[in-house]
Amino acid sequence: MTLKVLFRGFWPGFSPQNSVGQFFLEILNNIYKEEGGVEPTDSLQEASILMESCFNGSAVSWRKWRATFFYSGESHAPQGWKNYDIALWGECPATSPNIVPLPLFPLYLLDLGDPPEPSPFRTHVPPKDVLVMISNPGGSIRNEFLEEIARSDLQITYAGRYKNNIGGPFKPAFGSPEFNAFASQYKFIITMENSQQSTYITEKVLQGLFAENIPVYWGSPRIGEYINEKRILILDGQTSIKRTVERMCELAANPDQWLETVRQPWRGSLADTLTPTCLAEQCVAVLSQKGEP
Repeated sequence: MTLKVLFRGFWPGFSPQNSVGQFFLEILNNIYKEEGGVEPTDSLQEASILMESCFNGSAVSWRKWRATFFYSGESHAPQGWKNYDIALWGECPATSPNIVPLPLFPLYLLDLGDPPEPSPFRTHVPPKDVLVMISNPGGSIRNEFLEEIARSDLQITYAGRYKNNIGGPFKPAFGSPEFNAFASQYKFIITMENSQQSTYITEKVLQGLFAENIPVYWGSPRIGEYINEKRILILDGQTSIKRTVERMCELAANPDQWLETVRQPWRGSLADTLTPTCLAEQCVAVLSQKGEP
């Protein structure tokens, strides 16, 4: 008999029928495939499984559920996230045994597809140096890093609202051909998270991969497990600011080294664990420890 799942608290535009909804349904169908799988329902009475995000309170206490799942692509989550059987989130499993790590960036790939495969025959190095697309002035490490770049010979283009120097914010969104064409003019793009958590990895790191330049990343200390650390530059804190800028200058001055970096495959060792099948296996392991069928 097919089980029913109620989706609640997701962002505007979310639907069980769109790519992200189907991604979560595939996870559930792999967990409960021996029981006929799972179908979405809008009925609280029909549903035996709850799948929620963080935008509309929680229905965990509304009734007795067969299983409860929580997802957050944000750097934070409501205080009650530990009340769910499974929390698909960018925190570390050591924080709570109900966590199954799921960074945000794979959900973008559902519609965008994978970044381009590296070409061993590429010989073109972009003419411009550093692209920064930032809207807010916060972030002490980021600002210190940008100040260090400004003291180098690298030229910075600010294309967001922050320090804009191109006559106004660049409007095309990430994922559009216009964005990729614009960003591909640069050797480096600065991609920094709003906070530093175990596997909180947003779409920002993908910007440079799709534009086929080098992302300079700050955020998750585990980024190298999901994105090949030979394909990006990782700023791991204030102590590495000067060293990272020096490496950027070295790559900018040596086309062969720059090309060698962008020719690297992008997938890290754990990238393949973010499929619905693998995530379902991790969920089953957590549920079995709880004694759930």
